[in-house]
Amino acid sequence: MSYFIHLFMLFLIYSVIGFILETLSIFLKFKKLVKRGFLFGLYLPIYGFGGLIIYYTDILSSSLIIKIIVLTILFSILEYFTSYILEKQFNLRWWDYSKNKFNINGRICLYNMSKFVVLGTISLFLNKYFLEFINIIPYKLCLAFLLLFSFDVVISLVILFTVKVKKEKNKDNTQKIHKIILDLLFNK
Repeated sequence: MSYFIHLFMLFLIYSVIGFILETLSIFLKFKKLVKRGFLFGLYLPIYGFGGLIIYYTDILSSSLIIKIIVLTILFSILEYFTSYILEKQFNLRWWDYSKNKFNINGRICLYNMSKFVVLGTISLFLNKYFLEFINIIPYKLCLAFLLLFSFDVVISLVILFTVKVKKEKNKDNTQKIHKIILDLLFNK
């Protein structure tokens, strides 16, 4: 299996795990199912990129303390700049931590970052099992996943660039975005 496909599958596994964790977290808090993100599939790419950070951090250091410090810094950068880029590109916020203590521009906060670092640290120990699992997935199935994911990204971005959503200041607009996109697709 090519190195790129190997990394993509790791990215996809973490993206799906992230989707499950986000969905479960929202469900436990609000007692309703909420589709997070703007892609149609059941994955959240920010978690996939987090998984790649975990993979490379694990390779580059043998010290658990250094790994945790690096994960904290890189996860913070990833979440902050993902929020910033999405907001600047689409004039929308997918999350907002303004009401949480110790936040930076509502993009990251200490509470959520602590959860991500704990999950990332646990993932350092689980990563080898994910990698073993990837090795048993047939190459053609991996390519099919890559094609489906790529198709989802392209279609979702085309739709997102054509949809106009009125931004509500300092508010998570994810549900509104998802509803507008579904209405656009299925009610026209």
